[in-house]
Amino acid sequence: MSDRRVILLQSKAYLLMINVIHNDEFLVMKRSPEPLRKTANILDKLGFLQSGLLKSKNIQYIVQQPK
Repeated sequence: MSDRRVILLQSKAYLLMINVIHNDEFLVMKRSPEPLRKTANILDKLGFLQSGLLKSKNIQYIVQQPK
């Protein structure tokens, strides 16, 4: 997998978990992440985010059980 693809997938994962992860060291930007958080929530409510934002802060409900 190319480096660009990996970065895009990591960015999407962070976006979908923006309400769960409050440690901003994962976000590489020169601005505050708060406007991004607000915009992501608006886009989620309008149905523009395919899988939707994660709402549970309990990781056990997000991770699948091993088989």
